[in-house]
Amino acid sequence: MNKSRQKKIAVFLYHDINDYPSRFCKDYNLNVSINVFMRQIKWISTNFNIISPHQLVNEKNLPENPALITFDDGFFGAYNNGIKFLIKNKIPSLMFLNMAHIINESPIISAKAIFYQKFCDELQISKNEMLHLTMNPTKLKEIEKRLRNNYDKEILSFQGKLADYKMVKEFAKNKYVYYGNHLFDHWNSPALSNHDFIDSLKKNEEKLEDIDNSTNFFAFPNGIYTNENIKTLKKLRFKKIFYSKGKNNFNLNSFILDRIALTELEYNSIKLHIRILKSKYKNFFLNKFLGILRRM
Repeated sequence: MNKSRQKKIAVFLYHDINDYPSRFCKDYNLNVSINVFMRQIKWISTNFNIISPHQLVNEKNLPENPALITFDDGFFGAYNNGIKFLIKNKIPSLMFLNMAHIINESPIISAKAIFYQKFCDELQISKNEMLHLTMNPTKLKEIEKRLRNNYDKEILSFQGKLADYKMVKEFAKNKYVYYGNHLFDHWNSPALSNHDFIDSLKKNEEKLEDIDNSTNFFAFPNGIYTNENIKTLKKLRFKKIFYSKGKNNFNLNSFILDRIALTELEYNSIKLHIRILKSKYKNFFLNKFLGILRRM
C-alpha cells in the first residue's frame, strides 16, 4: 500500500439538496439539485473510497484516497433527497446540526441576519455590513427590539425548510447516518465570547447525546474560527473539527480538517476534476484560472 497516498483526505460539504431551492440557498450557493447531487456522488464513489466518521478516527485502517461526505444545518432536502440516496447506495454521511433550530423549528441565525439586513428597512442596516458574521446574542436582542413585527415565518420561507426533530431521530436509526456538533444556534464562532461559545457547544452536545450515531466531531458555522476556538475544542476533547476554505487535506493526523463545498457548478466530471485540482493548490493565479474554468 502506498503510504504517501494514505496521508490525504477529501472532505465534501453540502447544505440543501433540492430542485426548488429557497431564495437563501439559491442566493448563497448552498443548494445542489437532485440529479447533479447524484452525479457528484457517483463521481466521488468512482474516484475516492468514501469512509465513515468512525473510520476517520481509526486512521490505520483507512483505504487509499479516502473521502468523507458531510452536510451542515439539517435542511429537509438534504435528508429527503440527499441522505436517502446515500443510504440506498450504502454510503455513510455526517450531518452537523444546530439542535436549537431543529427542536424549535426556528430559522438559523445566518438566515435571520441576512433577512433583517435585506428586507427590514426599519433597521437601516448597511448592505455592506457582514451581519451574519458579526451577530451574537447581545446584538440579536438589540436588533429585535427595533423590529416592528416578528418575521420568523417570513424568514423560514426565505431560508427553506429544515428537518424536524422527529425526522432527525428517525434517520439516526440508520447505520449510515452520523451526527456532529455545529453549535446549539448557528452563531459565527469568532463573534461569540469564549463563554458563549462553550455554552452553545455544551448545550448542543447534550441534545446530540439523545440521538443515535452522534460523534464527537465539530464543524464551524460559516467555516471560520479563532485560535481560541481551537484551544477550547481541544480542551473539551473533540476528536476532529472541520472548517471550509475548500482545500484538500494532506495530513490525516491533523486535529482540524478543511472541507470542499460542492455546488451546482460542478455538474459533470470535468467540472468536478477542476474543483479537485483547485483544492490541491495554493497558487493564487493558478486558482484564479481554475476558478474561471469552473464557471465556464
